[in-house]
Amino acid sequence: MKIRIVIVSLFAIFLSIILVGSIKEIGRDIKYPANTIMFVTDYTGKDKVKTLDKLNQVAREENIIVYKAFITKNGQTKTAIIGKQVRYVDALKSIPLTGVYYIKKPTNSKRFEQTLKDEMLKFKMNQINLKLAPTITFISGVRAPSFWTLFFVFFITIYAVEMLLIKSSMVYRSFGRLIAYLLANLKCYLLTLFTVNTLIYSLFCLRNGGFDHVYSQIFGLMLLVMSVILLGLIGLASVLFIVLVKLTDIAGILKNRYINRVGSLIYLISILMSIVIFTLSVNTVLQSVTELKTYQKELTNWQVLKNYVKPNFNDSEQENTNADHMIDHDWLVGQRKKELTYLQSFNDEQGFVYLSASEFDREKEVAYQTYIENPLETDSQFSKQTKYVSSAFIKLNRTLYPKNDYGYKSKKTLLTLYVPKQFEKDIKRIQNNVLAESFAYTEVKPEQVQVLIIPDGQKLFLFNQAIPFGKRFPKQVVYDQILIEIDQNLIDRDSNLLAMGQEIISGPYQNGLVKNTGILPYLKKNKYESQLMSVDNISQNAAVLAENIASQIQGALLVLLGVMISSGFILWEYLKNQYQRQAKMLVVTYLFSGHQGKSQLLILAPLVLGVMSVGLFSGLVLQDMGLAVLILSVYLLEILVIVCLNQSVLKTKRLNVIKDALE
Repeated sequence: MKIRIVIVSLFAIFLSIILVGSIKEIGRDIKYPANTIMFVTDYTGKDKVKTLDKLNQVAREENIIVYKAFITKNGQTKTAIIGKQVRYVDALKSIPLTGVYYIKKPTNSKRFEQTLKDEMLKFKMNQINLKLAPTITFISGVRAPSFWTLFFVFFITIYAVEMLLIKSSMVYRSFGRLIAYLLANLKCYLLTLFTVNTLIYSLFCLRNGGFDHVYSQIFGLMLLVMSVILLGLIGLASVLFIVLVKLTDIAGILKNRYINRVGSLIYLISILMSIVIFTLSVNTVLQSVTELKTYQKELTNWQVLKNYVKPNFNDSEQENTNADHMIDHDWLVGQRKKELTYLQSFNDEQGFVYLSASEFDREKEVAYQTYIENPLETDSQFSKQTKYVSSAFIKLNRTLYPKNDYGYKSKKTLLTLYVPKQFEKDIKRIQNNVLAESFAYTEVKPEQVQVLIIPDGQKLFLFNQAIPFGKRFPKQVVYDQILIEIDQNLIDRDSNLLAMGQEIISGPYQNGLVKNTGILPYLKKNKYESQLMSVDNISQNAAVLAENIASQIQGALLVLLGVMISSGFILWEYLKNQYQRQAKMLVVTYLFSGHQGKSQLLILAPLVLGVMSVGLFSGLVLQDMGLAVLILSVYLLEILVIVCLNQSVLKTKRLNVIKDALE
């Protein structure tokens, strides 16, 4: 009974620790302990002070907490709280009420929403679906493989525990009470799991703001799902065990003899699968550690952006789209003019940072060549190395890499191309690519274009937040990039702005970074404050990504520990069973010949050959034979130690084996 309690408790603790890591990642994404996100897109009331006082009063009475991030005049990001824990509410009275709000509120509260409407706030509320947390965690999240690895290991460990205690099962079977014995074991597992999870949940809640805290609710839901999965695996292992008990000779087990070949085969398959899982897990951990070390070295480069933020503006395009999915032309023209005015506000070179990869792929090139009259000669193969940038982006890279040479740009140039020397012969086609992608429907005069040849091999730090599919970290350092700089200050606001490509106005407007001390003055100057919904601190986000990966590595290490404990236990049980099966032969062989070499070989051959085969197979799959050989060595050493221990036990019980054989 004790070993059942220990195994279930150990795995429940391991899995809970990984769950806590998942909760931390969710907390970094949601930012505030809220169950609702509210987007306020417009305020038409006349008295902002009165509105805030009313909202604060209703929130307190309805037991609601509202969080609103805002930027102070000196560029710091603060969080105002409305409701139970009032903080910085007065600061909100001097800024627009539009933006993103995080709300913790009862699900049946309608009064607060009605107050928002009465106070002339245009808003949209979205519930944070807590039910998605288990789906993301156990199925689609980056930690999902860790959980299911431990679930599998838990399953085979429970089976091994029951096999260890098979003699008790046989006793109950002989009295016709096998089902009662099984139900008693299931009750033990259930009570242990319930007790351990209750204790873990209580400690989590005490540390994280109580049982009604949003993170506590998410953690409780995840624990419940995890418990159901574990109980299902316990039930499955128990069914497999009962089938084996029914197929096993009672007398042989009660006389301390071996279990049947089916049981041994299940042990062997479990061991081999554990080795494959362990090898894959070790490989994943090593890759993650290597990537994390590289990324952490690059984190110092992000410090040049520590005072920059990414503004997120109100996207009202959907509100101006009709039933036929057509955007209102007048609104779109006006919106582009507002965006251009915003971009032209940044006269300081270091005030606006922007980078975007060219999207002029083969498909778009074919469309351009097909639908444009008198098209230019283009070549989309250069798009992979083409980046649209701002002058501030180039200046930041010059700071990071002082040896970089970008030449001397003219201040009166609309379009500047920085082309590595190796592409000098292809300048015309590269220039045509840019004109086709961004200026296909408008004219660019030759004197508006400047081409600067830069040395080959120059580094470029991308400040990239986009993580490619299947990768843990975005690629940051690249070489020999073709840089395209467009000066928005030279674009006439009365020109046909809709004829210009995404990278000229909309792209920089939506994705550009600005200094945190500069964003408010620029918005106020252009009467654009109410369009600001929220801001993201890019350098902080980069650090958070590293924290998330470090946390995932810790979870993976727990998985490795669980696999090692389980595989060691199963190896011991398998070899002990094999020595019990062959004990008589080993003793007799030793008495007559003085050695057991051939007999030992018969016992160990299936295991050793299987271990070596799956180890080498894992090495071929991972293309890392060094890692495979290292793990093989560890398992073979473990087998050697267990064999020596079993040999020692066999020597001390030699007389009992002979006596048992004579009976």
